[in-house]
Amino acid sequence: MPRAHILLACLFLLIGPEAGAWVLELSPEVTLERPVVRLADVVASEAPATAGALVLRTGGKPGERVEISRAAVLRRLVTERLAADVVCQGPEVCRITFAGRRIVTADLETRLLAELAGWLPSDPDRAPASWVEVSSDLPAATVDGEWRLEIVEPSRLDPGRNLIRCRIVGGGRVIRFTATVTCHTYGEVARARTNLDRDDPLGVELFVWEWRDLTQVASGLVVGRGAVDGMTARNRIAAGDPLRLPDIRPEPLVRQGDSVELVLDRGGVAVTLRGTAREDGVQGDMVYVRNELDGRLIRARVTPWSRASWAAFLTSPRSICARHRRARSIVSMMRGRLRRAARARGP
Repeated sequence: MPRAHILLACLFLLIGPEAGAWVLELSPEVTLERPVVRLADVVASEAPATAGALVLRTGGKPGERVEISRAAVLRRLVTERLAADVVCQGPEVCRITFAGRRIVTADLETRLLAELAGWLPSDPDRAPASWVEVSSDLPAATVDGEWRLEIVEPSRLDPGRNLIRCRIVGGGRVIRFTATVTCHTYGEVARARTNLDRDDPLGVELFVWEWRDLTQVASGLVVGRGAVDGMTARNRIAAGDPLRLPDIRPEPLVRQGDSVELVLDRGGVAVTLRGTAREDGVQGDMVYVRNELDGRLIRARVTPWSRASWAAFLTSPRSICARHRRARSIVSMMRGRLRRAARARGP
């Protein structure tokens, strides 16, 4: 027999049942609407007010089932010095059920998918419809009464894996969790119809296009017909091979041997010289250009100048900088002569 029971039995034998004694008889089963369990909630008979207000347990969750033993209740009474007049009888254990119901995982998943339906990415023309699936376990939540699911900071889903912060609101509780979902969107991948050589210009008609789930597309493949616009083959592509990003590059705006203009614009004064490109370059590339005036190589940045010509804007044109300084000196000298001539003529 537990020591607490022995002590209480001895106490009862010594003092006997008096008028102030009360009976501690646990109810076999109880259902509570609140998360706090007090002694008065679990006894079958009336307990003194001080003992009845004694808290036995906190933090009960809706739908949760717990047990409280008579021995645990006696320990609490002894600790609080309330066990002097108690008489024990009845069940050894009280089973407690906190009101509420467990949310069925399938219902939670259905509501989550419905919330995410409005955040799917836009589908390209003629593409299969995008869809989303839950790829992680959802929490085993319980609530009391009606509930709703909310997405915290909703935003457009990215193709592939997404982490979605959610909360369940209901029964005066908020349950937060993070769900992992996979967004399946579709894009077109290409295979070469015929053999393509290096530097061949590319176009959509040179490839067979196929819709693929982007979650199943290998990294590095070209996706979408627009990706080949203005591109050339960087390497040789065999018929039937998939088109990969390392196999393409922008079509050069300047090719080796092209005649280009070297332009330096400083302080509103532009100096232009003719030059010859010594290597291919796309817009924004730094390429070597031969200055036709003195034969020196200059590093210049490629940029479209017009539909008929190209301009390379210099980054370190020492010879042109010197000519630019001389041009500004000449302009200053001419302005000085004009002022002196104007003063000589008088008012």
